Amino acid sequence: MMKINDVRNILEKTHTFGGQSQNLLNILAFSAKKKEFSTGDLIIKSEEKISKCIVMLKGRAFIQKRETSIEIVAGDVIGNLALVNDNAIQYAIIGGSKGEVLIIDRKLFNQLAIDFPDFIIFLKDKIKSDFRKKINKLSKVDLK
Repeated sequence: MMKINDVRNILEKTHTFGGQSQNLLNILAFSAKKKEFSTGDLIIKSEEKISKCIVMLKGRAFIQKRETSIEIVAGDVIGNLALVNDNAIQYAIIGGSKGEVLIIDRKLFNQLAIDFPDFIIFLKDKIKSDFRKKINKLSKVDLK
């Protein structure tokens, strides 16, 4: 298992958690569940009904979609929107190597929302910004 300082350093570099207070990052690094995995391990089941977010700490994994898979690596955050909306991650995530993830569950997220209300505003603003960027990209696609 990774040390708390190493986990915090990875969180600081992510799009989702970068720029947050050291207190928030320390709580996440200490309180969130850490899970090690190997090649082929099921990290998240597609039919899970539990709202959670994962942060890749080391190694690589794949989000399994019907026709394709998407590689995720250390520093990638999956499920932040699902956590905000209290939905489950829709696709299975399978280990592509030996590695470790940080799992932020709904209970921890709710506690962060109480203790760090600015974080929730920050997170919602980031999600809105990401959606606007995606919409702008889509509006530039020529469908002719």
